[in-house]
Amino acid sequence: MKALYAGSFDPIHAGHIDIIKRAVRSFGSIVLLVADNPSKTYKLSPNERIKWIGEILDAACITGVTIEYLGNKFLGEYCAEMGITHIVKGLRNGTDLESEMTQEWYTKKLNENVETIYFSTSEDKRWLSSSAIKTFTEMNHQDFIKYLKKINKIENMDEEKFETYIDKIYTIYGKKNG
Repeated sequence: MKALYAGSFDPIHAGHIDIIKRAVRSFGSIVLLVADNPSKTYKLSPNERIKWIGEILDAACITGVTIEYLGNKFLGEYCAEMGITHIVKGLRNGTDLESEMTQEWYTKKLNENVETIYFSTSEDKRWLSSSAIKTFTEMNHQDFIKYLKKINKIENMDEEKFETYIDKIYTIYGKKNG
């Protein structure tokens, strides 16, 4: 069995990390597939996101993850080409479920052999989203750091690396900076 977890990870956060760890525990290893959503605008290129995600996973001592880029392929086609048998999805709420089930339907039309596995997000990370984190960059820098330490703590990441991660989010996505 080969599994992947796909998303834009813009930026990756503790909710994503939670799903990654649980997927690796369930499957032994996973492909973390960086994808682009045509309805979103990105400040980092796919290669920059991949590099940054790798740094975060290393800093959080997470192994068993290969990071790749989807490019212009459909997810179902990618899975067929790479021998992926399972797609991991994280669910925060019913809205996520509806959206993810729609994506699952389209993927099945391209590859009936791939199964989607849903993980409910851990309660303490249930309301985290990349969009919300980017919105919080409108705070002043110190308040942003203080708040992100409360809502987006990544386990097993030392304080210095975590603050570097938070600073990078603020620098890249902050309205005053970007």
